[in-house]
Amino acid sequence: MSLVHAEGLAARDHGLDLFKSLLVVGMVSAHTIQFLSQRRFTLLLGFSEYINLISFSGFLFAFGYGTFLAYFQKPFSQIWQRLLISGLKTLLAFYVSGFAFRILVDHKRLFSVDFWNIILLNDIPGYSEFLLSFSFVMFLALPLFMPIKAVLKRPFLFWALIGILLATTFFPYELVHSKQLGLLVGTKEFAAFPVLQYVPYYLLGMFFALYKLGWHRLSAIISIAATLIYYGFVWQLGRFPSRFPPSLLWIIGPAGFLYLYYLVSRWLGGARKLPNLVLRPGKNVLFYLLLSNLMIFGLSTVYRNAFGLATSLLTALGILATCHFLLSITRAR
Repeated sequence: MSLVHAEGLAARDHGLDLFKSLLVVGMVSAHTIQFLSQRRFTLLLGFSEYINLISFSGFLFAFGYGTFLAYFQKPFSQIWQRLLISGLKTLLAFYVSGFAFRILVDHKRLFSVDFWNIILLNDIPGYSEFLLSFSFVMFLALPLFMPIKAVLKRPFLFWALIGILLATTFFPYELVHSKQLGLLVGTKEFAAFPVLQYVPYYLLGMFFALYKLGWHRLSAIISIAATLIYYGFVWQLGRFPSRFPPSLLWIIGPAGFLYLYYLVSRWLGGARKLPNLVLRPGKNVLFYLLLSNLMIFGLSTVYRNAFGLATSLLTALGILATCHFLLSITRAR
């Protein structure tokens, strides 16, 4: 299952589509700001940090939710091939984005790029590694399909597992020097989104889908408290918790925001018919993220850190509009 296809195998959940659309718009805007803005505008920098905090965890939550609806209610024999193929598609998207980064951002000549090292994951180009982590989650879901289903049906074991996974944020990252292992458990060698530390959001998405959770007082209290603890740390020490590699505070920090996104998206998705313009990014996440990366990398060859506030925002809007237009002339939804 790719990021665009998880929910396509089940009945459409417009609340989930809206949730993902919000994340797509935020991530594309933040990447535009990070590459093309002059980075001297407090508003843009604050927005960029906020999007950094919520995006990957939010996509994993939505990914888990959609995966459960599309796959985990069916026998493994019926879905394993689709799950494998979708993981390979996301891996291919990483390669395309990674090669483009080395050529357009690092200004390497086509034949001087070490393609083999990228293919073997010895070289992890920036702003592409999140795609690789998504594909790793899909590949790991294959051998763990039955254990995950079993744990989801036992809340005590589920929450114990979440606690254990959160504890992995105290892993001695400095011991890991392998790029491939770093993608799974974290490392200080390069910017990675390690599967082990972030996968609680994937499992929580499944849990919410299984039990059809909406407003839930305890969930609200825990998620808001987690985000308040995160910002209490920022206020007290005047800096953000470690993102690469992820600290416990970085992992729990987005919980309150994502729960709010989830509630609002469910309400809007169920209360009224939303226009396809709003839902399309959420229905086609991988397309938007890959194509926007390619456009931003291309623009950065000429306009790196050159735009002001208004131009940065208009450029992000133009990139999103281009993705929408290209998708509208090639696909029906």
